[in-house]
Amino acid sequence: MKPGIKLIDNSSNAYKLGTILKELLSDNAYTQIAIATGYWDLPGMVEIYNELKIFLEKDHTSLRILLGEEPSVKAYQVKNPAKIDPDFPEKYLIRDLEELHLKEEFQKVAILLWNYLHTSDESKLQIKVYRKNFLHAKCYIFGSDEENAIGIIGSSNFTRQGLTGNIELNQLEDNNATVNFIRKNLSQHPSHRSWFEDLWNESEDWSGTFREEILGLSKHGNICYSPYEMYIHALYRIYGQDLQDEKENKVEVDGPDSGKPLLLKFQIQNANSLIKKLERQGVAMLSDSVGLGKTYTAIKVIEYYKHNLNQRVVVIAPAGLIQQWRKAFNDFRMIHIPEIYSLQDTNKIEDIRENLKSIPVGLFVFDESHNLRSTGGSRFDVFIKWRQENEKAKTLMVTATPINNQLADLTNQIMLGSGGDIFRLGRFYDRGRQKYFTLKERLELLQTDMRKQIRETGFINYQQIKEQLTPLLNRFIVRRTRQGIEKENPDGLQINGNLQKFPKSYPDNLEYEVPNQFKSQLIKMAEQNADLMRAFNFEISSLAELEFLAHPLDLLKHYIAREKPINSSLEIVYTALLSLGFPCYRYHIYRHAYYGRKRGELDLNIDDNRELSRQIGIYGIFRTVFLKRLESSLYSIDRSIKSYEGKLKDFQNKLEKFNKIISVKNLSALNKAIDVYNEQNADEDDLDFDLESFEESEQEFVSIIADKGIFNVLQLKADIAKDLSIINI
Repeated sequence: MKPGIKLIDNSSNAYKLGTILKELLSDNAYTQIAIATGYWDLPGMVEIYNELKIFLEKDHTSLRILLGEEPSVKAYQVKNPAKIDPDFPEKYLIRDLEELHLKEEFQKVAILLWNYLHTSDESKLQIKVYRKNFLHAKCYIFGSDEENAIGIIGSSNFTRQGLTGNIELNQLEDNNATVNFIRKNLSQHPSHRSWFEDLWNESEDWSGTFREEILGLSKHGNICYSPYEMYIHALYRIYGQDLQDEKENKVEVDGPDSGKPLLLKFQIQNANSLIKKLERQGVAMLSDSVGLGKTYTAIKVIEYYKHNLNQRVVVIAPAGLIQQWRKAFNDFRMIHIPEIYSLQDTNKIEDIRENLKSIPVGLFVFDESHNLRSTGGSRFDVFIKWRQENEKAKTLMVTATPINNQLADLTNQIMLGSGGDIFRLGRFYDRGRQKYFTLKERLELLQTDMRKQIRETGFINYQQIKEQLTPLLNRFIVRRTRQGIEKENPDGLQINGNLQKFPKSYPDNLEYEVPNQFKSQLIKMAEQNADLMRAFNFEISSLAELEFLAHPLDLLKHYIAREKPINSSLEIVYTALLSLGFPCYRYHIYRHAYYGRKRGELDLNIDDNRELSRQIGIYGIFRTVFLKRLESSLYSIDRSIKSYEGKLKDFQNKLEKFNKIISVKNLSALNKAIDVYNEQNADEDDLDFDLESFEESEQEFVSIIADKGIFNVLQLKADIAKDLSIINI
């Protein structure tokens, strides 16, 4: 080593860190090496392989490597810095090892590491990972605390580029008193040794993981498994954490003499898993099927936080379930029952937030959390603000239906549970895009993929979506189904000392007839419209199709004929509703280039496809709402029909008088309004959205010249007449 060297910048061979390390490795004065680095790669070890091999072959020598994630701060992250990546360093090392070509020089280093890496403290080579914070500094210490040690600190990672390629700046300290100084308290200056040892003691042992799962399983490793072993390994990688969580003894198992409800084995396992997930990421969701005792399982989690940890617990539930929760708490003989508030009573929630702000909440429990799937409602805002005010709180979501209509339903619930901090759930790999994304980003991309599949093929590949969705959900959802429990326990479940099975259901067909005293009168009325009369000859299911861009009464040749004549008053009205074309809401289909064609045949640009999809979406929503209104009551459907008649006549008047097409533009506003309605009526399952009120308040509309060169205006007017005829009937 060049005499008097202090700074190492890789500017020439004599000043390359790799050169310095090789010389120090060859020096018999040192028996221990300690390295802290933000990253490591195999080529970096190739640079010092010969010297390192000789060093490790000596008696009483050892090498410790501490890995920590370097911060990567973009300008926009200054105020909101990035979080520690929970998948560091696994995903980077696996990727880098996979990208390296198979070469003898890499094989030699892999064998060397394999031979000296073991899980015992006496292992010559040990690796740990520091996860408590970012690790920006790099440190190389040659010599033990009993030797005249040398310390190097600076910018170089333990990589080929860091040792030989990059422009770096490192400082070499050969004063042992400085390197090996042991500080007694924080008022004394740190040293290379004290800095490294403090971090080493706070780090996670990673030698076994690196040896077996990173290096050994890479193409440079020497582990070979049978297909069955690889299959089991893959299953364990996916479900291993869940299996370990279930074995945790977090919750107290009540005995027969406790007077409390005795939970089944799967409920105890679920409670343990939920607590572990809450400890790891602060949010978890219990999503067992209906009838599997989710409330009892949730109460065991609540007991743990309230009794074991002495934390404040708040339960938020729909108003209709408050008494059920109180009874369940009494069944478990809870002396101090947690606070229980109605999901609908946001005014009371606001008062509680303000008056009890000084008492932090340890656990939020949201029952029927799917009612908070929309971020557009005021209720969602109230609860996420409360959650954000309690940064250290955990959140348990309870619902049998985490996804109602779209993946965003799930995203929004988890967003609420995490207080908006979706990063705490880690990042997830997208094989197709070969990138990592947050949970929110990943679910949004899956939703985009599903829409693309529908657009391109007409259907969703649910198996493919399931394969990508399962690893995301396993991170925070605990879910069991009756079928899964039966399969796991074919002989039955132990209940009060006896094996019992779920009762089998044998439903009987209950035949009934809708009174048909109005059938002849309805048919007589319908005779005013010959096309509607023809529609009665076709299956209702075929009338519901949306593939062709035309009025339903112009598509009769594509429908499936009935085997028997229409025989029900209800079917007659149903068919009439499905025969409405709603032209004022989907005027886009009347373009000459579109009308009468299949949607999948059109070659559209992004904007045109978006607009067409928006209007077809509105059409589908209105059909659904009208059919729901029919199921609700005659008054409801009559009100909707009259409202639509007024809208359609106004549309017709503007078209005739001003030669302009005017209609609702904002489908997203319509969808959002429907979601908000469902949220505000959380105890109602049926969609009964007030379209009339929406149209009165909706200010976003579009006005377009009815250019006959672009639009089939005659067909549009004819279809308006068709709908008015059906409405009149």
